Amino acid sequence: MIKLKQNPTLIFVLILTILFELSLVFLVYQKIGADQLPMQLIRLGIQITLLLILLEKPSKILVYILTFYHVFTGLALLPSFFNVDGVGKFVVVYHVIMVFLVFFYKNIDLKLAK
Repeated sequence: MIKLKQNPTLIFVLILTILFELSLVFLVYQKIGADQLPMQLIRLGIQITLLLILLEKPSKILVYILTFYHVFTGLALLPSFFNVDGVGKFVVVYHVIMVFLVFFYKNIDLKLAK
């Protein structure tokens, strides 16, 4: 079982994910309007629910789900990497960075503890 307080990398990833998703909802609303807002809010709700569960009862399965989400989203957006503006490229890079942070959080925490 993962003790979240002993894993500052996971805490950082959780906070960054919530902030990123909130800003993404805002950017999509500004650019597209309310058409995509219900889907964005559902995705945000699912993410926040998973993160709150992870804070309450940490588990490796939820960490793997979070990693899979970032892998899937990053791979799904990768083909459009060269056809989008700076925000779209940032989204792809963000998901790639999150995959490494989540997957290697133990190694990162050990380096930070030294």
